[in-house]
Amino acid sequence: MLHPNLLWFLPLAVIPVLLHLITLRRLRTVELSTFRFLMDSYVQQRRRLKLLEYLIMLLRAGFIAACVVTVARPVIEHYAGLFGGRGGSEVAIVVDTGPSMGLRTNLTTSLQRAKDAARAIIGMVDDDVKVTVIRAGRDPQQLVSRFARQRQTILDQIENLQTDTAPGHMAAALDMIFESDPDLLRSVFLLTDGNRSGWSGLENHGVLEKLDERATLMIVNVGPTDPVANLSAVGDPPRSLRPIVGLPVQLTVTIVNSADKPADTVVSVVLDDRQINRLHLSLDPGEHVSRTVSATPTRSGIIQGRYELPGDDFPDDDTFMFCLNVEPHLNVLLVTDRADQAAPVDSDRYLRSVLAAPDHAARQLAHSDAQIAASLKLTTIGGDQLSEPQLDQADVVVLANAGLDEQKAQLLRRYVESGGGLLMFPGPKVSPSDVNIHLLTPTSRPDGKTPVPAALMEKPVGDTDDESRFSPVSDVDLTHPVFSAFDEPDAEYFKTVRLYRHFPIRLPPPTPTAPGSTEDQHAAQASVLMRLPDATAALVEIRLGAGKVLLAAVPATPTWSNLPLTGEFVAMTLRAVAYLRRPAPAAAPSTVRPHELAPITLTDRWTDAHVQVKDPDGRAHTIGLTRSGRQLVGAMSQTGRKGYYTFNVLPRTPSAPPRIELGFAVNLDTRKSSLEMFDEKKLRSLFAGPDGAPPANVRYLRGAPGDPVLHEQLRHKREIWRDLIIAAFVVILIEFLLSTLAPDRESAGDDSSSARPDRMMGRWRRQVAVVLRRGRRSQIGAQAHA
Repeated sequence: MLHPNLLWFLPLAVIPVLLHLITLRRLRTVELSTFRFLMDSYVQQRRRLKLLEYLIMLLRAGFIAACVVTVARPVIEHYAGLFGGRGGSEVAIVVDTGPSMGLRTNLTTSLQRAKDAARAIIGMVDDDVKVTVIRAGRDPQQLVSRFARQRQTILDQIENLQTDTAPGHMAAALDMIFESDPDLLRSVFLLTDGNRSGWSGLENHGVLEKLDERATLMIVNVGPTDPVANLSAVGDPPRSLRPIVGLPVQLTVTIVNSADKPADTVVSVVLDDRQINRLHLSLDPGEHVSRTVSATPTRSGIIQGRYELPGDDFPDDDTFMFCLNVEPHLNVLLVTDRADQAAPVDSDRYLRSVLAAPDHAARQLAHSDAQIAASLKLTTIGGDQLSEPQLDQADVVVLANAGLDEQKAQLLRRYVESGGGLLMFPGPKVSPSDVNIHLLTPTSRPDGKTPVPAALMEKPVGDTDDESRFSPVSDVDLTHPVFSAFDEPDAEYFKTVRLYRHFPIRLPPPTPTAPGSTEDQHAAQASVLMRLPDATAALVEIRLGAGKVLLAAVPATPTWSNLPLTGEFVAMTLRAVAYLRRPAPAAAPSTVRPHELAPITLTDRWTDAHVQVKDPDGRAHTIGLTRSGRQLVGAMSQTGRKGYYTFNVLPRTPSAPPRIELGFAVNLDTRKSSLEMFDEKKLRSLFAGPDGAPPANVRYLRGAPGDPVLHEQLRHKREIWRDLIIAAFVVILIEFLLSTLAPDRESAGDDSSSARPDRMMGRWRRQVAVVLRRGRRSQIGAQAHA
């Protein structure tokens, strides 16, 4: 009943009853013994008249009641064709849980309206009907399949539904319904907001062939009716080699305006629940705006960060989360040519000035370079003190005119091949042949052939006493990360550098290979970063195994060149150290998309480990590790929930690194999610047959937000006020006919208080005279016969 308050007017139907009682005619008793036959006829006629008057009274009362009920707009339920009379039937409720179902309009979300609709459907199902509830997320899941008499269990599963982080898959959800017992009679309800992402895979799908006369499909659209204005935070993973305390991290904030009108907004950058920056943005309709923000971690460990927008109707995409796995410092091992560290020599003076970052040197550095220098932890040893335990603790090794014998060179080569970084400034105590044979030559080749050095270091050339003859720098690869500090387009970097004496570095010619061969080329293992006019290299990057070597042609002293005296030397050295750093013992991404693998990689310093992952709900998951070359690799596959996750790496061997914690975050899949909704025409067309028309057993219902008759529609009720109006006119027509065709009250012989006595008495006299005349005629006829 849409307007039940109008039923208070139903007592008006008593009015015809009261009028009937007021105008009720009473029979007068006349004592005439000779009128027996006349009285019998009168009594029969009076009974028929009384019945007719009662019928007219009821018709008039029914007419008034029909008018009142019609104004109240009643509805009736129709179970036939849906649940009633269908033995062995099933009711399947498919609830779309895509991200857009979290869209809030009129103080409620589309998912909440879908839950209300599902509860209303279950409430009208008979107890002996089987109810199946399917969650249509990225991977559809059957939540419950029970008879309706267990309503509370079914309702509990519906109440626990939450939106997914990836679009739903409606076609796969329908497949789950029809994959068992295809001959079963079914009524299927699809509760959805019509988001394009969830329905796009249904066109020409095989499940459409199963929608025959045995299945009734009802599409219930619970989404918004008006266009949605929404701003979403997208973001990108932080751009950094590895976050270190005090080292800036570049964050990229991307905001998308999906509305059809301009929007102004404020983006907050938050680290550890502390706002570090605010950006004011203006976006045109459909525009993507990206901004780069620099953030400097102030502590080590897991730092949870996010980009935040002011809340709107779709809060799930107003936040983009990420994690920074920050290390306390970068361990630099400086190996020099001296045994007594207290003795002042020039071979490491300039390097120690740069890497130790004293106060007077830091004031001469650019702000970003000073921060890199502040993040370094420098350890200086002599060449004869080099050992494997020291290399295990080092992120980068810097060689300053340190002589290498076969044993030390092999230690460094194994360190580099396992992922370590080596920055080498050779000097007079360095033998090029030892470097070429013992350090730069790989241990083996994939094809089994004799390995050759990736680069060849030749004997030094030039005279340090004749500064008039020098070699300038002719070419520098400014696109390399080592030279990332030199970004001014008009500046002429390294143009004042002069090399008085240097080690020429050459790359061997590539080995010819057959077409289609996968054999590695030497050119792919070494690249020139700085070149001299005679085509020899002054700075080369060499890749050995999993690590890198930067080999310079001059020492870090002003004796062989003026490079250490230039400002470019400080920035280049600091960037080189940051670029060469050894991979962390364990590495994980800062963000992953939902339902994608979140990998974790352990270096060869771990022979075995136990890895647990804690999800946003606090549940622990154990993941397995497999060996891939020198690394242990594993992945977290259960990343369907939006939020922060934590890797806990526990050692199983005494030689392994200590316990490590790494974090990552899962956000909405912004590549596939959208707020584009299909209307009724588009949804119907998805089920259209060859003739372009949808089957008759596919129905569409619009559950608009705030619609007061939503539940009535879901119960398959329809208004009957038109039928009641027709019935009221039929009733009044019958009443009119009965009143017109009723016998005359005067001829019926009834009396009332309003009838005139003389008229009634004259009628009785005429009737008595007729009877007497008939009696006399009968007597005369009988005498004549006798």
